[in-house]
This record gives sequence, structure tokens and C-alpha cells, in this order.
Amino acid sequence: PDDKIDTITFAHHIVARKSLSEATAGALTRQLFSVRQTIQGEFPQTAKLETPDTDKDAAIPAHPGAAAYVDGEEKTFLDRYSDYIWGSLMALSALGSAGAWFASYWRKDERVTNSNLRERLLEMLTTARKTTSIDELDGMQAEADEIMRETLHCFEDGAIEEGSLTAFSIALEQFHNAVADRKTFLLDMASKDPRPARSHVA
Repeated sequence: PDDKIDTITFAHHIVARKSLSEATAGALTRQLFSVRQTIQGEFPQTAKLETPDTDKDAAIPAHPGAAAYVDGEEKTFLDRYSDYIWGSLMALSALGSAGAWFASYWRKDERVTNSNLRERLLEMLTTARKTTSIDELDGMQAEADEIMRETLHCFEDGAIEEGSLTAFSIALEQFHNAVADRKTFLLDMASKDPRPARSHVA
């Protein structure tokens, strides 16, 4: 008939729990409306698919995730997790600083030991220029080798910096030069000092 007749209709609603995340609800809503035009020829009923009422006083309130999609207020990944990201970065920075402080604290004894070894090397440098014994020079060279080994271990562990290692290398070079010069001097003195002749009894 040409006259309009009021009839009863039934609406179907897609509902979700409040615990469903906004990202999931928004993604579902986006997918539903993006494929509506594609499947409308096969499923004509999809043409009647309507967006939910996003008013706060709506009879059936829309899920916040779906409402954000409809109103164009969807949050990006950075919008949702930027606070967590920055918080994590700050926490990692704080942990790194704390770790560096603890590492520096534990290496304090190594730095003190290395400082004492460097002072010992300088003492041997002074002694090497005055000693009259080649055996003593050899003993100091062996001790200097041990000091060098300990210093390199401290540098590898991060207990001393490169500048300290450079200063130690200069002191070690000066020590070896002093030992070499002193050995040459003592050998020259020994060659110029004639041994007294032994007397023979007839």
C-alpha cells in the first residue's frame, strides 16, 4: 500500500565488557566500518550499520574505544604509552648512574693500590740512579714488570683512566732508561777498575 505503516523494528547492538581495552574496541570499530562498503553487495544489511551514539547521556553508552574512533580522538601508540616510555627511560638512566657509582665505589681499592704502585715506581726510579749493584737493578726491573701488569689490569677493569695510564707509561719509560744508564755506568766502572794482583809464595 502507498500509506506508511508503523511497524516494530529490532536493533542489534555489538556490546563489549568495560574491561575490554580502548585500543581493541577502537580497532574493532574501525575494521567494521572499513569493510562495510566492501561486503555491502553480498550483505545488504550492512548498509544499516550505524555508528554508536557517543553522547554521555545516551541510552546505551558507547565503549570509550569506539567513541574515540567515531569522534576522531583515537590515541596513537605514543599517546597511550609515552608516559611509560619516558618513565622507563628515566628509570634506566637512574639505574645506569647508580650502577656507575657502585662500580666506581668497588674500584676504589684498585685505584688506591695503583696509586701506591705508581709511587713505588717513582721511588725505584730514584734508587736506580744511585745504586751500585747490578743485581739490585735486575730485581727492580722485575718488580717494575709486576707493577706494569697490575696497572694494565686496573685499566682494563676501568679503575683508572687513560690519562693515568699515560702518566704511568712515562714514569715506566723513565725508570727503564735510568736502569739502562746505570748498568752502563757500573759496567764501565768495573772495566776501568783493575783487580789487585795476587802474590805467589816461592
